[in-house]
Amino acid sequence: MQKTLLLFCLLSGFAAAAQRRGYSSIPARYTIIFVEPAAAIDFFNGASIRLGAEHKWCKKWSLSGTGGVYVEKGFMGKLEVKYLVRDNRSDRHSVSLEYEHKQHQHTTDDFYRKPDSREGYLPDESRPVSYSSDKHINQLNAKYVYDQFWQRHWWLEAYAGLGIKFKTTTNSISDAEQDNLYHFHESVIRNFSFSGGTFVQPAVVIGIKFGFVFSKKQSA
Repeated sequence: MQKTLLLFCLLSGFAAAAQRRGYSSIPARYTIIFVEPAAAIDFFNGASIRLGAEHKWCKKWSLSGTGGVYVEKGFMGKLEVKYLVRDNRSDRHSVSLEYEHKQHQHTTDDFYRKPDSREGYLPDESRPVSYSSDKHINQLNAKYVYDQFWQRHWWLEAYAGLGIKFKTTTNSISDAEQDNLYHFHESVIRNFSFSGGTFVQPAVVIGIKFGFVFSKKQSA
């Protein structure tokens, strides 16, 4: 929800500004250095700091690469090929295919559960436990991409898409021990994300990129 709200606010602001001070024409060839600010507040998958570059070498095609590190521990990288579908005065619509690799270690502090006559179970604060989950993920995504150019050098991209995720998760405690943990046991989403083993899962991707455009001339 936080990522979606941030995406909407930034996109609305840049779209309005671009109508007033947009490109007279978007350059046909350019290089963009960008960051992914929404990744820094991704508390479900893990907050990360990401930096990347995109190069557009012809009218329809561009190639980009992104690398980053997780705030806890780990790294990620992705390569993307983007094809231009529609070109307007200050914005563009594209489709893309992306490969992403992530290695991420997450540490969880939890409590074993205890029976409760009214709630069923409650956390037993006298029995804390800390364990780590090590995730190795390879992912393929198909995305719809919207690019907004603003004041000659600034650029915003919003993207959304679907993918398939090949994930291996190794936990420092057993599945049987996890079943006795209060928060892990009660949360279906957490259980799905942190269960040990090898999985093939669907994925939803959504985010934004913000960057600076380097181009030699303004040409269609």
